[in-house]
Amino acid sequence: MIPDVIGMTKEDAKNTLKTAGFNDILIMEGEDFEENSNEKDKIFSQTPVSGTLCLNMILIKIGQQYLAG
Repeated sequence: MIPDVIGMTKEDAKNTLKTAGFNDILIMEGEDFEENSNEKDKIFSQTPVSGTLCLNMILIKIGQQYLAG
């Protein structure tokens, strides 16, 4: 099963996923994701979601801190 990496740093997420046996990990970073993130440099999204059984690739997104006014 895929572990939950939301809220982790990029390195912690990669290590957690690799330990769980997943090696094909796509990490997307950038300001495009600012509006969806509430913690700087932390994972805010993963596909597939945690608890999903064995898939080939995992996508995680990292954003920067953004506070809506």
